[in-house]
Amino acid sequence: MDFRAKIKVLGTDNLKYAQYAGKIFETSVGRLLFNSVLPSDYPFLNKMMDKKAVSELETDLIAVYGLDGISSILDSIKDFGFNYATKSGTTWSNDDLRIPEAKKKIIEETNKEVSSN
Repeated sequence: MDFRAKIKVLGTDNLKYAQYAGKIFETSVGRLLFNSVLPSDYPFLNKMMDKKAVSELETDLIAVYGLDGISSILDSIKDFGFNYATKSGTTWSNDDLRIPEAKKKIIEETNKEVSSN
């Protein structure tokens, strides 16, 4: 599944989609999934949620729902992130790492220092 795939969605009369006034709007699969963990009366967020956007979201959620109501919302966002991070398809290996040319020399010098102590 491509979470960044663009799709068109028809806004409903739910408060979440009030900004679209029942009209069709473009979003992505990932954004629909992310918004599903937010309260049903919280406006739909149709933007990439980078670190800054998540921080702004947390601040706004506290302002809207107060400190007493925020913990369960933040837990839902955290669980969503952990769940979908494993499905994002992001991979890396040792081949992706840059190994300094001086690595071998550094290791040899460190091994000599350790064995002399």
